[in-house]
Amino acid sequence: MGAAEQHANGGGEIDTLGAGRRGDSVVVPVETLADVFEEIARQRLPRVSRFISRPFNLDEEVLRTVHARVGERFASLAPGQEPHLVAESRYTDRSTEQFFSIEEVIQEAAADRDPEALGLQWTGLAADGRLMNVEIEFTTEKPLDQNSSKIPNHAVTGMRLVVLGPSRPWVRETAVAVESLLAHTKLSGLYRPLLMFRSEMVNTIFAWCIGVTLFALTSELMGRMFDSGHDGLHRILAGHTLSQRFERYILEIYRPGLGLLAGMALFLLPYLLLWAGYLLANRYVASLVPRSSISLGLGKRRYADYMNVFRFVIFGIFAAVMISVLANLVTSLIS
Repeated sequence: MGAAEQHANGGGEIDTLGAGRRGDSVVVPVETLADVFEEIARQRLPRVSRFISRPFNLDEEVLRTVHARVGERFASLAPGQEPHLVAESRYTDRSTEQFFSIEEVIQEAAADRDPEALGLQWTGLAADGRLMNVEIEFTTEKPLDQNSSKIPNHAVTGMRLVVLGPSRPWVRETAVAVESLLAHTKLSGLYRPLLMFRSEMVNTIFAWCIGVTLFALTSELMGRMFDSGHDGLHRILAGHTLSQRFERYILEIYRPGLGLLAGMALFLLPYLLLWAGYLLANRYVASLVPRSSISLGLGKRRYADYMNVFRFVIFGIFAAVMISVLANLVTSLIS
């Protein structure tokens, strides 16, 4: 068999004849080869990757500032060249939508619903023809639709930054410049104590504490309501004569009590509340962490409404606990 003959046809494709043992014709689009060459170039260029694991609030101001800073970094190696932007928003049903300008991202990415994730990629060529690339992916803890538990996944929450360029100093300086802007997406320090509930171990311990507390309170309450042994003894001793006490003793013996099923139900109730408290707390305790948000366009108003409700609930619980502690303290001091 002769060597493979390659020639470019007029349709922007490379047609390779005789590539197989049966003389098959393989048509390779030029665009595909360009992608291959770009990937090879990526693998040979300096690269920095960072992952910032924490809740965030990405708003329009931060996004515009990041876009401008990336443009400045690209202009340092390619004056007068605007970076090419491709953005993609992903939603909880795994559907995606692409955008090709920063204004489209701001106006449309969260217009109808809040994205589960938003990825942005800026690409360009330096003056010497080498590739420049900056990628940022914002991932929230929103559970996907196929996740039946609907528990927020804090393990994936955060921002991933990848910078690739023609020289290592440029890559490092660009990564530092962009990362310093991403620091402005931090939530208020007021919510920092709540971040401990991102840990699965903390959530489990907290859920068991809730369950054990319910068990103890229910057992104490049931004991006070139905354990009448001490009251019966007092009623017997209230008789002034021996005959009166004996009569009261007989009455206490034959006093109607709970049935077998009711007694078993009351016995099992604390244990049922123990498990119910654990399961419910384990299900909802992750919601004590303020959720991340891509609050662009109309999504900014939805996030503001969510935070108003979140603050009301969290500070309401805190106020109730503090009032209860103070009331117990005052009661103990008075008594």
